[in-house]
Amino acid sequence: AKRRVPPLIVDEITQKGFAAWLKRHRPDAVMGFDPRLPDWIRATGLHIPQDIGYARLIVKPRDTELSGVRLNAPAIGRAAVD
Repeated sequence: AKRRVPPLIVDEITQKGFAAWLKRHRPDAVMGFDPRLPDWIRATGLHIPQDIGYARLIVKPRDTELSGVRLNAPAIGRAAVD
């Protein structure tokens, strides 16, 4: 329980607020959907994936260097209609 990292839940995420949370809690990895997060992580001097893991909740086909969930929206739509 001591090592548990609290989630960052805010109405509006900012680079300053994210960096403060990252510095305070030092998570092993971050999961999120904001496309700015990898740049904000790098701005703190950390390297992905050497220093910290990062996974995006929605990975688009052009996001070739990111880990995460790759949705196949066309297939999901076809299955929903079927």
